[in-house]
Amino acid sequence: MYDAVFLTDHIDYLPTSMLPIGAFKCAHVLRTKGYKCLVVSNITTFSNEQLDELFFYSIGPNTKFVGFSTTFMWVENDSLVHQDQELSENSLIDKIKKRNPDVKIVLGGTKSHLDIKNKNIDYAIIGYGETSVVNLMNHLDNNSSLRNSFKNIHGVTIINDKLAPAYDFTTDVMRWLPEDVVNYRVLPIEMARGCIFKCKFCAHMLTGKKKLDYVKEYDVMREELMQVYNDFGITNYMITDDTFNDNVEKLEHIHNITQSLPKQLKLWAYLRLDLINAHPKTLPMLSEIGIRACHFGIETMHPDAAKVVGKGQDREKLLDTLSYMELHNPEISKHGSFIVGLPYEPRESSMDTAEKLLSGKIPLNSFSWQALRIQKSNTFQNDSEFDREWHKYGYKEVSYLNRTHMFDNVSLNWQNEHWIFQDAYDYVLTLYQRAQASDYYFLEGLWSLGMHSFHNLNKDITFNNLRQTLFKELDMEFLRRVKDAFTKEYKHKLFKILDRGF
Repeated sequence: MYDAVFLTDHIDYLPTSMLPIGAFKCAHVLRTKGYKCLVVSNITTFSNEQLDELFFYSIGPNTKFVGFSTTFMWVENDSLVHQDQELSENSLIDKIKKRNPDVKIVLGGTKSHLDIKNKNIDYAIIGYGETSVVNLMNHLDNNSSLRNSFKNIHGVTIINDKLAPAYDFTTDVMRWLPEDVVNYRVLPIEMARGCIFKCKFCAHMLTGKKKLDYVKEYDVMREELMQVYNDFGITNYMITDDTFNDNVEKLEHIHNITQSLPKQLKLWAYLRLDLINAHPKTLPMLSEIGIRACHFGIETMHPDAAKVVGKGQDREKLLDTLSYMELHNPEISKHGSFIVGLPYEPRESSMDTAEKLLSGKIPLNSFSWQALRIQKSNTFQNDSEFDREWHKYGYKEVSYLNRTHMFDNVSLNWQNEHWIFQDAYDYVLTLYQRAQASDYYFLEGLWSLGMHSFHNLNKDITFNNLRQTLFKELDMEFLRRVKDAFTKEYKHKLFKILDRGF
């Protein structure tokens, strides 16, 4: 039996499956303290009978808590499971409590927040969890004090040690076990934490750090990569760093590590396009490191709006950089994200950008839009300067009917001189409808690489095939069937591992 069990899932609107690194990091840290931990993925695909079997193997008298990772899980009004599925949150909790009524239920991941109302939740961990999860385990196992915690008005105990100061990130070798990996071919990886920038619209933690703070040491990072390669043959990763290319020295450090490996890596990362323009020598370095897909948060082509969100470099220079990458680095798939409703950007500017994207005049392999969201206090783990001071940028809260019900409790109904939130949201929906009928590569490199884990079931499900297929030409039902087969195989292999260790 396990001292702690972590349950994860992946949102189901795309036929892909990716692993949230936080649950595995928490399990890893507890394992280094002598505790036995299990992380289970794809939890909402388990039938009632499979859940009974899973909890038979994993939950016993010594189990202290079961944790839910919300990062890729569908969460609506603090409910953790789709209401239209056979598996409900209450039935899941009932099955856990049936095995051990004293087991505590813990929430973590990016959607865990200070104002959790869910009565099924005993504890919510905010931010990086490596320090908090050890603190909680010591509290439950040895009755030690629960530091940096308080009980919110709904009775949920919040553990807010979000920067994990007691955890030495740079020297800790993250280790994966066979029951973590099972049949995945792509894993998440942290090479560094935080970002050297401190943009007004950014709600990430550890912003404004120094250049080489929270960067894995050479021997530590190399050992992590070699362990996964030697044990599982895996060389494909999704880099979770907030801004992978935030400084040249960091890239040179990681370049030295990857060039010492026996096999080339295949990587996806968040990159800043303006930094590639400012430091063109990093582009071949990124390619040699193994970057094969990236996400650029471009947000807007309007100069005044770009300046406000901390992306103030000349827009024409960014277009030139994209064109240069298209010509000289076609091996890197480029995805750009854009926001409708930013300060000072007229409707005409947003619409002009959309037309240029749809017509291919902005040289990206794929792109996405979202309506600006201004998050309410306490509904996210961290807020930005803009979330706290949105009124300074010409926004006001209004009381019109918001048809976008999933945002009702977490986002403001806002209005500025050009948009109201609902109109911006509806406009984005129309853009996606148009895009899906055009030459639009909806499967950005992130999703394409995530689906690469399905390759062992179908040889056509390769990273290159997927990222070069137009959305309108994708057979989504076929991909969903492949995903169903993948999760079926995942559960079969997981139960075999659990049975051997029982």
